[in-house]
Amino acid sequence: MLVHGPSIRASGCVGLGVLAVIGCSGDAAPSSSPLGQSSAALAPSQEAQAWLADLRGRFVLTPPALPVAPTRLPSLSPQPRALLESSKVEGFEHLDGHLVAKLPAQVFRGITRPARVRLPERADGAFELTDEASGMRLSVTRVGAHAATVEEAEGWAVYRGGAGEGDVLHRVHAEGTEDYVHFAHKPAKEELRYRVDVSAVAGLRLVSKVLEFVNAKGDPRLRMKAPLAVDEKGQRHGLTIAVEGCAFSRDPASPWGKLVTAPGASQCEVVVSWEGSSYPLLVDPSWTASGSMTQFRNGHTSSTLPDGRVLVVGGVSSPQTSEVWDQGTFAVSGNTTQQRHDHTANTLPDGRILVVGGGFSSQTSEVWSNGVFAASVAPMNARQHHTASSLPDERVLIVGGDTKTSEARGPRAGGSPSWSASASLSPGADAGAEVRRYLPAFILRGIPQGAVLGRLFAVPPPEVTRYPAFFAQVARGA
Repeated sequence: MLVHGPSIRASGCVGLGVLAVIGCSGDAAPSSSPLGQSSAALAPSQEAQAWLADLRGRFVLTPPALPVAPTRLPSLSPQPRALLESSKVEGFEHLDGHLVAKLPAQVFRGITRPARVRLPERADGAFELTDEASGMRLSVTRVGAHAATVEEAEGWAVYRGGAGEGDVLHRVHAEGTEDYVHFAHKPAKEELRYRVDVSAVAGLRLVSKVLEFVNAKGDPRLRMKAPLAVDEKGQRHGLTIAVEGCAFSRDPASPWGKLVTAPGASQCEVVVSWEGSSYPLLVDPSWTASGSMTQFRNGHTSSTLPDGRVLVVGGVSSPQTSEVWDQGTFAVSGNTTQQRHDHTANTLPDGRILVVGGGFSSQTSEVWSNGVFAASVAPMNARQHHTASSLPDERVLIVGGDTKTSEARGPRAGGSPSWSASASLSPGADAGAEVRRYLPAFILRGIPQGAVLGRLFAVPPPEVTRYPAFFAQVARGA
């Protein structure tokens, strides 16, 4: 068991007994002191447990309605889930006026950037979030909070009445804390205000409702994820994010190595606001380190950029978002022009990313460049679950996707892009699925124009013999 509190230097990545996890990246671990004898366990509250169980049963998140069911991986189709997930915390201890969570060692497996959390004993105190690897720290106080005393319920820290007109709940995990606020009724002002101490932060970056805290090199180290607001019917409600009292960047381009916008103040206020929502309502800001994606995703794409970074786009749960990965850290990028899942994304010769089709927007395309998406020429057919393969002549071949057709995108004379029809798949209604299975193997092997199919396979698979005309045209670059 590990205490999610001050760390102690050790020779390995994980300390023993009641020591905290130490980050395993190249950043130096923060200095600390051992846990003293003053720590005492916070006793669970049966009343708070009953209250939490009732709240958990009333707030179930409904996944977005899909225009076409995801047939490629039906087992991954999103299902309704309780918004207040189970906590892995095995208890809390009082330490120096704060609470630290006891987390089992296994929750840190696979975590590239763990974070340390210290919660207040009363809701009007500050909670602290520290990136273990770099030592970057935030101190966050909820403006207008009441002096409600913390209670422990099933691994959650609960402050009933702590938000004044609402209740506060924290679910601590290996990368930070989810900070829920429950409103049984509409508050006088539909907003949450957080006073954030940014004295240990080099810069701030607000893109696509995600607030990132970066170091002097522009590396994101901590973040407040895009908050979520859900009513008792499981419906999501829109939120607005604002930063007051300090400077910040809105540049969607990848931040690494870029000029950092200094906050110009030691504190600023982060405002989460909404209007027209149904009540009761749960609002869910989440404060974490930057080692995992900013959103849950399936049915998304990952594309390698020329500089070795990776662009992640869309997905069922987050269909209009994107982010970039670099060396174990994610930074948010601009929003797509359309919602998408089960689409395709190809890196073009000039380093831009072509995104085509998918659920919600099956007959559209757009291009990502330096953090910004722009609409592009629509394909000739609506497509979802298709393939998109980069050809040696710089075109992109789109095949299948609930249709037997194919088409290729390439520049016209003068440089503007266009789509042109290619071979159709026949016979059989299942041709699209079978061709999707084998076509990437052709492209990965690097087919020269005029290649002979027999050179690609010692024994051609059944699909090649059943659809010789189509594959011959692919091999010729038709």
